[in-house]
Amino acid sequence: MGNPLETLLQEVEKRKDQQGIIYCQRRKDTEDVGAYLAQKGYVVGLYHGGMEDADRKKVQEDFQYDRLQMVVATSAFGMGIDKPNVRYVLHLGIPKNIESFYQEAGRAGRDHGPSESILLYKEEDYYRYRKLLRLSELPPERIEIEEEKLQKMHGYTLTSSCLRAHILAYFKGTPDVTKTSCGHCANCVKAGQIDFLRFKKKFFYAYMELGGEASLEEVQGLLLGVLSRKDQAQGRKQLKSFGALGYLGQEIIKKNVEKLIQEGALVHGQPSQQAKDFMTKEGMSALFKEDTPYQETLFQRLRDLRRELSRNLGVAPYIIFHDEQLKEIVRRIPRTNKEFMEVPGVGKVKGAKYGGYFLQEIQGFLAEEGRAVDVKSRTMEEDKDSLKAFDTFHLYQEGKTVEELAKILGVVPGTIVERLLKEHKMGKEVHLEDLFQSALEEEILTTIKALKTEKLRPIKDALEEKGHRVSYTDLKVVFYKHFGIHKK
Repeated sequence: MGNPLETLLQEVEKRKDQQGIIYCQRRKDTEDVGAYLAQKGYVVGLYHGGMEDADRKKVQEDFQYDRLQMVVATSAFGMGIDKPNVRYVLHLGIPKNIESFYQEAGRAGRDHGPSESILLYKEEDYYRYRKLLRLSELPPERIEIEEEKLQKMHGYTLTSSCLRAHILAYFKGTPDVTKTSCGHCANCVKAGQIDFLRFKKKFFYAYMELGGEASLEEVQGLLLGVLSRKDQAQGRKQLKSFGALGYLGQEIIKKNVEKLIQEGALVHGQPSQQAKDFMTKEGMSALFKEDTPYQETLFQRLRDLRRELSRNLGVAPYIIFHDEQLKEIVRRIPRTNKEFMEVPGVGKVKGAKYGGYFLQEIQGFLAEEGRAVDVKSRTMEEDKDSLKAFDTFHLYQEGKTVEELAKILGVVPGTIVERLLKEHKMGKEVHLEDLFQSALEEEILTTIKALKTEKLRPIKDALEEKGHRVSYTDLKVVFYKHFGIHKK
């Protein structure tokens, strides 16, 4: 590892759209790392034993409510934290023992989504901690125990065998099983080993990215990152599967393809019914209908809606839906309340509570993309209930703000703005400046004109790159005010 902060930044930038925890071994390190990442534009929280309880509690809450991209912390952070969608845990410096490392790394991916544990350290760290331990005032027998644990942790960083097997062997108290392979850890990947189920998923994902009509040679070439001129001309280098298994090499990929043939997943070079059932189960069938950028854009839209609901209702985002549940919604694109409730993880209670919001967002997105829209949201009776017998415009005339109206009526601010825009369109007196961040009006307008697009996501991304926090509602009001476009 070269410059620790630069190496750390490289790892964080690979995961800039994800939330993570960065563990440091010393309080000073957390402050240095936190300041460095904040300077690079990241929204960071600090957590260590020297902070006031109230400050630590606020960091925990901000992280749970998705207000922070990451927390830089000592080992004091994490106990009692119930946040399922942590996508990565990064250790800067060697932990003092495998128990701590295992517990801290295990805070990633509790929603069963993809997650990573990354350990960055210099070998000098080990010798420095050992020296400090020997100079400590602990009883000699305790020093001996802690030094042995530190040595075991150091051994973990040096092993070339499967990292998962190494940890399991440590807790079982048995010798390291060097022949065991998990197919997921850095050492197994480096050795060209891969879990067969993981290979199967990647193979059929590549097949479907190629439109579901590709030869074995084409799929293997895409996974290896080896393309003909014709393939390159078709833009295949931009596909997610390009080079995804290049590290395995041609022979190992061929052997795994042979396994697919032996188990009946491939017949005459094409997926069998068994393979199609597997792809449907894994949610890949959506690739036949939608391209990946489309899915990612809708996923981000639904995450933004979830954040807005979270803020307005006072509950953590994951209480509404986990990331994996949002992805399932995106894969299925439900059009009705019934379809929404049938999405795994939604059910009747959450469907009744949140279905209207999410279906409305999906409807708006599909309309912007020029796709068929037949979303049936709430019934009239449900809408009447959601109004809670209050009239939006009447309350607005009384001087209530958008946020106050949203709380009174039990809806998100975006819904209030939508209703008031309709009132304005009908000629009623609604001051548009009350409905959005008017201080950003010129910046939003300039960005819209520069990008020459009506799509909200690229405009929002461009503004946030400049450091402006805007909502889709802000953009919709500006479109309505300046261009007469009423975006749903």
